[in-house]
Amino acid sequence: MNVNTIINLKVISCLEPFQRLNTRAPLFQIKQYRYLPEWFCRFWDGSSRESDFGRVNDLYASAIRNKTQPNMVLHLRMSVRGLESLKKTYETDTTTVARIETLVEHIRHEVGEEV
Repeated sequence: MNVNTIINLKVISCLEPFQRLNTRAPLFQIKQYRYLPEWFCRFWDGSSRESDFGRVNDLYASAIRNKTQPNMVLHLRMSVRGLESLKKTYETDTTTVARIETLVEHIRHEVGEEV
């Protein structure tokens, strides 16, 4: 198991509505675009919603494969809060919201929670 998986789950769990997640580096970051428009920063970073969601999906696939590791289920459960915040962030993008909801349902199924 990679310690980055746990760190990235913790970063996701800290997300608040309307905050953006930067997944370009091995360790995710919560981005706050203060001076430049978000679209420009994404373009500059070479990221997109599609690529960012792919990296988030990969993170959860890794975490679920390692759910028997100490505290992994706890980190998975705690991170769902951040995913719910991302749903609010992307509330006008029905496809992204549906993808996040599907991921949350999968996580809850894997950790034995009611959906």
